[in-house]
Amino acid sequence: MQCLKSLLTFKDADGILRIKKKLLMRGDNENFKVPIVLPSDLHVVKILILCKHQDLGHPRVQFLMVALRENYWIVKCRRTVKKETRNSSTMDLYKIKSIDNTELNKRLVYRKRLMSDLLARFRYEYLGRLHQRSRIRKQMYIPKIGDIVLIWNDNLKRIYWSLGRILSVIQAKLE
Repeated sequence: MQCLKSLLTFKDADGILRIKKKLLMRGDNENFKVPIVLPSDLHVVKILILCKHQDLGHPRVQFLMVALRENYWIVKCRRTVKKETRNSSTMDLYKIKSIDNTELNKRLVYRKRLMSDLLARFRYEYLGRLHQRSRIRKQMYIPKIGDIVLIWNDNLKRIYWSLGRILSVIQAKLE
C-alpha cells in the first residue's frame, strides 16, 4: 500500500479503508465521493472487474476504470484491469468465431423478409392513402381582381419570387 501514502485515506465507521476525493461537497452517492480502497490481488477484485466488464459490453480499459472508480479505488487499477480483461476478450472472440454460419444466414434471411414486408405494407397502407386523399381535393382557386399573387420565375427560389396584384382577368377558352 505504498502508493496510497500520497492520497488522503481514512477508515470509516465500519472499518473500511476509503479515499477522500475532491468531490466531498457534491450531492452524489457516498461511494462516489469516498470510494472503497481494494488491493488488486484479491480474488473478489478480479470477479468484480470481469462482471463490470461483461455488464458494460466489454469496453476498453479506460472506460472500465472510470466505471469501477464510481464505487471502488483499486490499487494498480490499470494493470489489473488490462490483465483480467485480456483473457475475457480472447474468449469472447473465440465464441464469436465459432458461431455456425447457418445461424447467421437464418438471421439475415429473416431480416430481409421483415424489411420487404415492411416496405410492402408501407406502399399499400401509407402511399395508398396519400393517393386517395389527392382525389378528394376538387376545389380550385379562382383569381379575382385585387388579389395578391406570386409571380412564377423558374430561375429563382420561391422565396425570391416577386409579388403582384391582379389588375384584370382574361378568360381563356378551354378545348
